Amino acid sequence: MSIRYDKLASATAASGIGETNPPDQPAGTSFGRRALDALYRSQAGRLLRLFNKRTDPQDAADLVQETFVRYAHATLEREASPDCPESYLTQVAVNVLNDRGRSPARRAALYSIPIEDAGLTSADEVAAIEARDLLQRVEAIILLLKPMTRDIFIARRIHGFSRAEIAEQTGLSVKAVDKHLGRAFDHLRRHLGDHDAE
Repeated sequence: MSIRYDKLASATAASGIGETNPPDQPAGTSFGRRALDALYRSQAGRLLRLFNKRTDPQDAADLVQETFVRYAHATLEREASPDCPESYLTQVAVNVLNDRGRSPARRAALYSIPIEDAGLTSADEVAAIEARDLLQRVEAIILLLKPMTRDIFIARRIHGFSRAEIAEQTGLSVKAVDKHLGRAFDHLRRHLGDHDAE
């Protein structure tokens, strides 16, 4: 697997960043196409495995590419490489997953089933409508959470990240992640009632 520069070429050309460091960048820092290519070669397989676990395997390669495009753009905007590119890249990957989960088309695809595939009877149709209504209410309630709490909740409950993985990516302790998850569940219980929250 090699990096596709088609999406990155315009960004690097527009910024004037090439193979060498800009004048204000220290000589020892990795910056530019070679560094990005080296990072891709060392991390693409790990990201591909991560995305394969949490998404449709057919989309995993595209998500790896999107992660590197975002990483390149963020690095260009900052005009410097992060201190720990691997950790920063993982955080970008988590953001890509979160954004993918937030997109309206993706949510619609996750929560809808064509009626002809469902094979519902009349009693099941009512249950399906109630379930759809509940999902819409839960989504609206989750959007009311503070951004950090919402992101932690989505990473845990929708994308399946462990509490330790979330703690590592956010820089919080596992206990702090647990507090955010507790707040999210309390928020859901308050708005839905005890029987619907879990």
